[in-house]
Amino acid sequence: MTNIETTSGTTEVNDKKVYEVSVLLVPELETEELSQVIDSLKGKLSALEAEIIEEGGPTHIRLAYTVEKHINNKIRRADYAHVYWVKFATEPANIKAIETFFKLDLNEKSLRHL
Repeated sequence: MTNIETTSGTTEVNDKKVYEVSVLLVPELETEELSQVIDSLKGKLSALEAEIIEEGGPTHIRLAYTVEKHINNKIRRADYAHVYWVKFATEPANIKAIETFFKLDLNEKSLRHL
């Protein structure tokens, strides 16, 4: 069992901070490719020695509004997406590497991430 402490509004696990990332993945991804994308994200977290606490999805949903994103110099519009989220604990210094992973490695597969 992981020890989670809350002190002054921050959550920590064994001296690591807890983060959560949610991502909207393009709706055209088939089951196998969707699994590969999620495995690559989990692999990146693992490579950064992040501890996965909880995860949810992927779930195919209708979006509340049309999302637009420029992918390969084309505007990509989507009314549906696969939603996946993961809660993990890692060193704050690793967050920039995770952000870079989304921008470079998952750029064509994701519509948005937070």
